Amino acid sequence: MPNAGLKTVLKKYGITLMGFWTLLICLLTAVNLYYHHLDTIKDAENEARDYLRLNLFYRAWGAKMGGVYVPVDKVPPNRYLDVPNRDITTCDGHQLTLVNPAYMTRMVSDFIISASPDPIINKITSLKPLNPINAPDEWERQSLEAFGRKECKERFEVINIAGKPFLRLISQFVTEEPCLKCHAHQGYRNGDIRGGITISVPLTKRFQLENEGKKRVVGGYLLLWVLGNSGIAVASRRRSLYDEKLKTNERKFRTVCDWTQDWEYWIGANGEMQYVSPSCADITGYAPEEFMADPDLARKIVHPDHQSAFAEHHRLHLTSLRELPGFIEFRILTRSGDVRWLQHLCRPVFDESVFLGRRVSNRDITQRKAAEEKISRLSAIVESSDDAIISKTLDGIVTSWNQGAEKLFGYTEQEMVGKPLLTIFPPERQNEEQDILDAIARGESVEHYETIRICKDGRELDVSVTISPIRDQNGAIIGVSKIARDITGRKRAAEEHLQLERQMMQTQKLESLGVLAGGIAHDFNNILMTIIGNTDLALIRINKESPATENLRRVQEAATRAADLARQMLAYSGKGKFIIENIDINLLVEEMTHMLEVSISKKAVLRFNLHRPLPSVAADATQLRQIIMNLVINASDAIGERSGTIAITTGCMNCDGQYIKQAQLDQQIPEGFYVYLEVSDTGCGMGRETITKIFDPFFTTKFTGRGLGMAAVQGIIRGHSGAIKVYSELGKGTTFKVFLPTSGTPGEQESGNADAGSPWRGSGTVLLIDDEKTVLEIGSELLKELGFDVITAEDGRLGIDHFIANQEKVTCVILDLTMPHLDGVQTFRELVKLKPDIKVVMSSGYNEQEVTPKFSGKGLAGFIQKPYKLSTLKDTLSRILEGDK
Repeated sequence: MPNAGLKTVLKKYGITLMGFWTLLICLLTAVNLYYHHLDTIKDAENEARDYLRLNLFYRAWGAKMGGVYVPVDKVPPNRYLDVPNRDITTCDGHQLTLVNPAYMTRMVSDFIISASPDPIINKITSLKPLNPINAPDEWERQSLEAFGRKECKERFEVINIAGKPFLRLISQFVTEEPCLKCHAHQGYRNGDIRGGITISVPLTKRFQLENEGKKRVVGGYLLLWVLGNSGIAVASRRRSLYDEKLKTNERKFRTVCDWTQDWEYWIGANGEMQYVSPSCADITGYAPEEFMADPDLARKIVHPDHQSAFAEHHRLHLTSLRELPGFIEFRILTRSGDVRWLQHLCRPVFDESVFLGRRVSNRDITQRKAAEEKISRLSAIVESSDDAIISKTLDGIVTSWNQGAEKLFGYTEQEMVGKPLLTIFPPERQNEEQDILDAIARGESVEHYETIRICKDGRELDVSVTISPIRDQNGAIIGVSKIARDITGRKRAAEEHLQLERQMMQTQKLESLGVLAGGIAHDFNNILMTIIGNTDLALIRINKESPATENLRRVQEAATRAADLARQMLAYSGKGKFIIENIDINLLVEEMTHMLEVSISKKAVLRFNLHRPLPSVAADATQLRQIIMNLVINASDAIGERSGTIAITTGCMNCDGQYIKQAQLDQQIPEGFYVYLEVSDTGCGMGRETITKIFDPFFTTKFTGRGLGMAAVQGIIRGHSGAIKVYSELGKGTTFKVFLPTSGTPGEQESGNADAGSPWRGSGTVLLIDDEKTVLEIGSELLKELGFDVITAEDGRLGIDHFIANQEKVTCVILDLTMPHLDGVQTFRELVKLKPDIKVVMSSGYNEQEVTPKFSGKGLAGFIQKPYKLSTLKDTLSRILEGDK
C-alpha cells in the first residue's frame, strides 16, 4: 500500500524526528532574534536615560542659578517668560535677557538637530505649558496623566519620525524650589509633577547593526540544523536496521507463543509483564495490551471467593526461585461478567543463571467444571422426562437444562446454561420472567399458567408452565425450578376445529350464493339465446348492403359481452369451466405479458419467477387469464401511486393434508401435487378483517368497482378443484397463491379445424324441449334455417309425449338440462328407454365438463352450451348426424 510504504520511509530515515528538530531550530532562531531585537531597544533606552539625566543635571544647575542672562542680540527675549528683571541693561550699556532652563533646553535641542544628521531629539512638555510649542501630543498627554495618577514615572515607545525609527522615552519632571521663580503663578508647588521630558533616540544605525547580527544568528542556526538532521538520518537508519532485526526475532518468538490455546504470560523479575498471549482475550475478554498496562489485572479478575488462595500461591512463587510442584484451580470474572474456571501453573524462567521472572500457563477448564457441577445440581431432576425441566437463579440465569428442554426448545444445554432464559421469550413477553422471579423471591406462589415460547428454529410453542422455588438447607430461596409442557398440538387442534367451522360456514355461504348466481346465469343465458339467435338470423336474411347490418353486428358484440358476464357468474358459482385443455401456465403468463404491462400502474414493475419445466393443468385458458389479470390489477391498485414491484411466480409442490387445511376457502381438495401461481406485491397490504371479506361478492376496497373480481377468481378456482391462500400484512404487501391440480400430461394447444362456413344442411325432424318459450321460438327458427322440421315441447313430460307420437320421424332431440316437472336427466332416461339409439343433444348454460359426466356411458350424443349461435348449432348437429353415414 502507498501509505504503508510512506510510513516505512518516514520511520527509516527519521523524517518525523527531523521535523521536530527543524521546529526546535526555528523556535530557537525566533527566540534569539527576538531577544537580540530587545537588546537593541534596551541599548537605545539606556542611551535615552543617560541623555535624560544629563538634561536634568544642566536644567537643575540652570534653575539653581535662577537662569542665565545672555545678550539680546544673540538670543531673542522669551516672550512667554513673565518674571521681574527678565530684561536688564548692564553698567556698560549692554542689553541682556534672562534664559530659563526650558528655553535653554529648547535652543540646545534645536542646535543639535540642525548640527547632526541623526540627532537625539529633546523636548520638554507640560499639561500647562507657558509656550504652546511645549504642548503634549496624545501619547505625551496620556503619559503625563499617568504620571499624575502615580501609575508610573516613565514610558517609552518605538515610533517613526520623519520616516525614521526612534525610541521615544518620556520621564516625569518634578517641581523644585528654583522652578517656582517662573511657575509659581501657575499654581505649582514644590514636589508637584509639572510635566515631562521626552528624549527621542534614533534607531536607524542600531537596526542596521541588528540586521547584520541576525544574519550571523540565522547562519549559525542553519548550520546547526544541517548537522542535526544529518545525525538524525544516520541514527534513524541504524535504528531502523536494528528494529528490523528485532522484529524478525520477535516474529519467530510469536510464531511459537501466540498460537497456543492456553493463556500464557511472562512476569519479569521486576514484577512487570513481559509477554501476554493473544488467547487471553478468548478466555478473559481482556486484550493483551490491558494486562501489559496493568500487571495487577491478572489478580483483579480472580473471583472474590478465590482471592485468598491465589494470593498465597502468588506469595510462595515470589519468595522462591525454584519450581514448586502442583497447580491451583480458581474462578475468574471475564469482562462480560461470565465466570470461568482456570487451571493455573507457574514456573521460573532463567537465562543461564540469571533469573528473568516467571512463566504462567492458564488453561480454561470451565466446561470440565460445569460437567462436574451438573452431576450434583441435576441429581433431583428426572432427565428422562419429556417435559422441559429447568432450574435458574433468582436473576434468571439458567443453571440446569434437561434433555426434555433441548427437545422442546432446540437449544442445547451448553447454549443455555449460564445465560438468561429470556432467549426463549417472545419480545412482547419479556416482562413476564421478571414478574415471576420477583414473586418467587418475595415467597409468593405462582399458579400454573399457559404461555408462548420461541424455539431455536423460530417456531412458537404453546406451553403449560409450573413454577416452584428452590430452597437451600436453611429454607432460603436460592432459585427457581420450571416444568414446561408442550400443548401446541392441543391448541392447534382446537384452532383447527374452529377454523373448520368457519370454513364450513363460508362454504355454505358460497354454495348458496353459487346457486343464486347459477340460477341468474341460467335465465340470463336464455334471454341471450333469443338475442344472439335472432341476430344471427337477421344477419343471414338481411341484405348485406343494408345500413342495419352494422347495427346488428353491434348487437351481436354486446350479446357476446353479456354472455361473458354470464360465464363470470357461472365461474363464481363454481361451475364455470368452458373449454378444458392441458395448459402450461408459464406459456399462458408469457403470452399475457404485454397485456399485463399496459394494464398496471406505470410505477409498478413486473418480475417473473417461472419454474421450468412445469407440469400442465387441466383448465380453461380464458378463466386462468381472468385469474391472472384480476390478481395483477389488484396488486397494481395496492401499490397505487408509489413505486413498487409485482412478482409472478410459478412452481409445483406436494401439498399434504395439514397444508391444504390452511388454504383460504378450500373445498376439502385431496392431497397430492399441485401447480401453484403466486402473485406478490409490495403495496399497502391488508388487515385480518379485510382478508376475511375479500372473496365476498360485491365487497371492494376501491372507490369504484363491482366487487366481483375476487369472488369470480374464487369461483373459478373452486370450479377447477383448486385452492387459494392469502398472505398479507398492513404496510408490507400481499401475496395470493393459487393451487391447481396437475393433469400429468404436457400442455397442449387446441387447434380448431372446424369449418364454420361449410354449406351443410340437415333433414328430418328435431324435437326441441325447453321450458323457455323464447328459446323454443328462436331455436325453431335456427333449426328450420338449417333445413330441419321442428317439434317443440315446453317441459320434459310434454316432450316425452311428443316423442311417443312422432317416434318414427324424429331424428334428433335437443334437450334442456334444467326444467320443471321432469328435468333433462330424467327426460333423457325416459327417451333412451323408448328408443335406445335416439340421438340426444343436451343443452345448458353450464359447461360441457359439468354436464356430460352425469351421462357418462349412457349414450348422450352431444352437448351444446347456451347461448349458442347458428354456426355452433350447425357444427354440433352435422357432427352427430353425419357420423351415422
